[in-house]
Amino acid sequence: MKAVLRGSRRVLPAAGTVLSFRTAPFTRFSPAETGRWAALRVIGASPPIIVILVLDGIWTARPSLAETAACGILREHRFSLRREPAIFGLQPPDWKLADLREPVLLGAAPLSAQDRAHAEAIACYGIGARYGTSLASASEAAEGEWRWAHDRDALRDEVAREQIAEKAEAAAARARFAARMAGQTWDRLRAETPLAGWSAAETGLPPAFVAGARRALLLACAELSALAPKPRKPAARAIFKRCVAWFNHADHRIGGMVGTAERDDIRAALAEMARLAGQKRLLEEIDGWRDW
Repeated sequence: MKAVLRGSRRVLPAAGTVLSFRTAPFTRFSPAETGRWAALRVIGASPPIIVILVLDGIWTARPSLAETAACGILREHRFSLRREPAIFGLQPPDWKLADLREPVLLGAAPLSAQDRAHAEAIACYGIGARYGTSLASASEAAEGEWRWAHDRDALRDEVAREQIAEKAEAAAARARFAARMAGQTWDRLRAETPLAGWSAAETGLPPAFVAGARRALLLACAELSALAPKPRKPAARAIFKRCVAWFNHADHRIGGMVGTAERDDIRAALAEMARLAGQKRLLEEIDGWRDW
C-alpha cells in the first residue's frame, strides 16, 4: 500500500525503502511543472550515512513498486558527467523528505549484491564515491538526465541564465554585507531581533524553536560583545561551539526541520558575529560543527 509521507519531520529510512517523487524544475528558469515522476531506493542506512540510488525510470504518473523493480541505476551524462551512477551518500540530518516534491513510500525492495557493494563503497569513502547535501540531489539527477536526453538546448540555455543570475545575486549579497558591516557595532546588533524574517507560517518551524534560536543567537552576541574589542580565538570558538550545539540539539528534537533557507539564515547571523569579533576564520570551523 502506498503511504504519503507528510510533513518535514525526519524519520530515517530502512535499507530497501523505495520512494517515488515528482521531479522539480532543474533551474528557476525551467518550466514550473515538469509533469514527470522518478524514484529512488535506499541501499544503505547505517547511523553515520544513508546511501540512495536513483532509478533510471521516468514516468508521467506516479509509478508502482512493480514498475520501479524493472529499473536499473540511473547513469548521468549531462554536461561534464561521464556515466557516473546516480548514487549518493547523505548524512542522516540531510534526510529531509521536504526536499522532495510529493514523496510517497512505495514499499521495500530486496537489495542485490551490487546494491550492497555500492553502499559499502560510499560508507567507506571509496574512490569515486559521491556525497550530497540534500535529497534534492535525486530529483536533480533524474530531471537533469531526462532534460539532457530530450530537451538539451533549452536546458543549456536555462543553466546559463541560472549561472548569470547566481553571480549577480552573490555580488549583490557581498555588497549588502559589506555595507552593513561598515557601520555595524555590538550595541546595534544586540538591539536587533535575530532571524527577523522567520515566521511559523513561512518556515513551518515550531514557534518554540524560533524563539529559542533567537535567544541562542542573542546570548552568543552578548558573550562575544563582552569580550570586545576582539575576543581571543579560543574564547570565541567556545561561544560559537555552544551556539551551534544548541541548534544541533534543538533541530534534532524537532526532527531535523531546519532546511536550506533556514540554514543560510543561521550561518549569516553567525558570520556577522564572527566578522564583528574579528574571527572570520572561525566560519570554516563552524560548518564542521553543525548537523543541520
